[in-house]
Amino acid sequence: MTEEQSYLSFMTQDMESKKALSIMISCMVLAMAYHAFIFWNVKADDVMARNEEPIWDVMFELSENSATDSRLIQDEGTELFSYQIDEGASSGLMVGYLNILIEYDETSGSINDPCDVVSAEIKHGEIIADWNNESNVLSGTSDDCSSINLFLQVYPNFDGLTKNQPGSTPEEVMTLWENREFGMGEYLLSIELNTQEFASNIPTQGDDDEEVSITWTFVRFSPSVVKALTD
Repeated sequence: MTEEQSYLSFMTQDMESKKALSIMISCMVLAMAYHAFIFWNVKADDVMARNEEPIWDVMFELSENSATDSRLIQDEGTELFSYQIDEGASSGLMVGYLNILIEYDETSGSINDPCDVVSAEIKHGEIIADWNNESNVLSGTSDDCSSINLFLQVYPNFDGLTKNQPGSTPEEVMTLWENREFGMGEYLLSIELNTQEFASNIPTQGDDDEEVSITWTFVRFSPSVVKALTD
């Protein structure tokens, strides 16, 4: 018989010894249950919090830059407008998105002459952007002299609003918003004109061109990261 077996046999020889052993085992079980309760119900959140990545607020300082161009386009003609952004001219700012406004009027001077048809399209070109974003409006047409508004999401997920993002360090989070490849290069816009004339037996002036104005508006941003406030 081993020493442990002899000890247990001795402890269980009489009722008092059995009672003492029972109390000792009960205390051990209660102590284990107490520590398990504390861990899973009191300390669990603290333990999990230490294992989770911190949350950061990513904020954006916005800058809006606009440029206007206009051109006389001949009937059934197509003109290619361009705008260049390179890293040296970007002042260290990222390009968030682009709005393009196309405007024109009917200026033939003929009575009852209808508005011409203007079609516009942002060409894919060399620009790295979020070309497949569902918010993009890359082409449009007007036949009533109303403006055409086009939109290109350049930097993915950018809308100018503060973002909450996890990350080990602020530097890690900042790398998501400092990709200078997006938006650099030459933007191309194609404009096509087709004139319309009022059918009449009365001689009128010819309608064979129209002046079209383009306004490029770029929203750029500079990101900053701070630790998010927690409850």
